[in-house]
Amino acid sequence: MSQPNELNTMQPSRGTGSIWLPILAVGLVLVGGFAFFQNSQLQDLRRDLGTSQKDVVALRTSVVGASDEARKQIESLRGQLVNTQQQNTEVLTKAQSAAKRRADAAVAKLDRQQAARVAELDAQLNEVKETAALATTRLAGVSNDVSAVQSDVADTKSKLDKTNGELQSVRGDLGMMSGLVATNSTEIETLRKLGDRNIYEFKIAKTDGLARVGDISLRLTKTNTTRNRYTLVVSAEDKLIEKKDKTTNEPIQFYVVSKARQPYEIVVNEVTKTSVKGYLATPKVTTARN
Repeated sequence: MSQPNELNTMQPSRGTGSIWLPILAVGLVLVGGFAFFQNSQLQDLRRDLGTSQKDVVALRTSVVGASDEARKQIESLRGQLVNTQQQNTEVLTKAQSAAKRRADAAVAKLDRQQAARVAELDAQLNEVKETAALATTRLAGVSNDVSAVQSDVADTKSKLDKTNGELQSVRGDLGMMSGLVATNSTEIETLRKLGDRNIYEFKIAKTDGLARVGDISLRLTKTNTTRNRYTLVVSAEDKLIEKKDKTTNEPIQFYVVSKARQPYEIVVNEVTKTSVKGYLATPKVTTARN
């Protein structure tokens, strides 16, 4: 009776084991799939990591290369800066030297100019001293000469008074009293010194044609040495006036209306075959005659 029960009891256990087998298989499949998935993920991760490492290495290499290039550029710039500083130093040194040379030259030139100026002033001072000494000597001599000059002036005045006494005032060819008439060169010079009239001496030949004398013109047309006579043509204010057969020392009178109220006078002192010699006297006041 007891054996059949034991058989019944064992049967359910056999049925339970058959159920778990599929579950276990599914679980193993799942575990395998998960393991495969994990392995696949791990492989991808490893590939990514390898790629990343390569990128890191490449980046490191690039950074190192860039650093080297930057270092080279910095070294180049540093060298250029050093060269520039050296060049600037050389330029500054040359400029300072040139400025010093110019300053020295300017100082030397100024010294030479000052020395020359001092020498010139010394020379001028010596000249002034010599001139002062000479002037002092001459002044002493002048004091002695004054008396002699005064004596000469008195003698000259006496001679002039004598000459003035010899001068004559006669009536001219127009019937008017003339001024003092000079008969020779000494008396002509006396007339000039008196200053009453303008005196123009002349000597005119027949071949001269119209010769300018003062502000008029004269032409000699005829002479007579035996009788000391001559004939002149006077040109004044575009007019011709013939003074015919006049004698020596005779005042020839004529008016120049636009120049003076008093008449002009011509006096011939010497007559030759071909020429006459004398003077023209004109008034000092040049007011037109109405």
